[in-house]
Amino acid sequence: MELTFLPLGLPGHIFRSPMPFGYYDPTGQVYQAYHANEINTVVMLVPDAECWIYAGQNLRLRYEQDGLGVIHLPMKDYQGIELPRLVAAVDKALALAAKGQNLAVHCHAGLGRTGLFAACLARRQLGLSADEAIRWIRDLVPGSVESDEQERVIRRFPSKKPSRAGRKNDDQR
Repeated sequence: MELTFLPLGLPGHIFRSPMPFGYYDPTGQVYQAYHANEINTVVMLVPDAECWIYAGQNLRLRYEQDGLGVIHLPMKDYQGIELPRLVAAVDKALALAAKGQNLAVHCHAGLGRTGLFAACLARRQLGLSADEAIRWIRDLVPGSVESDEQERVIRRFPSKKPSRAGRKNDDQR
């Protein structure tokens, strides 16, 4: 299980993966795939301490030392996250991909937290409903979005940016 392309219709590509050098990638093939796919930025959904536990190293520092950008949005496994922080990270990732940059998103296994983030990318970029976004990521990566709390966050995530007139989208009405 290396990289999975997330088809979002952007000039840059966004992939999901398990944690490089972690339990699901002990030989570092995922990190090699990052280089092969010209990843510019890594969306890291785990706390630094979790990288030490599973990968035996400070992955965020390694990414930065190797010239990769990092969007660090640590979440607890199977849990949700504050919506404003999630919205900001999703918007930043989509903006980078819109400029042609390639990104990789990972947590530990690349299923729960990564599935949550990917579903929110799909809600924002493709305008999918929460149920459609969850189905979309589960079709691409079976087992994605692992908890009721993660599903609740996806349901609360705004599918489109509010218009300048302040109109709310369908999910907020």
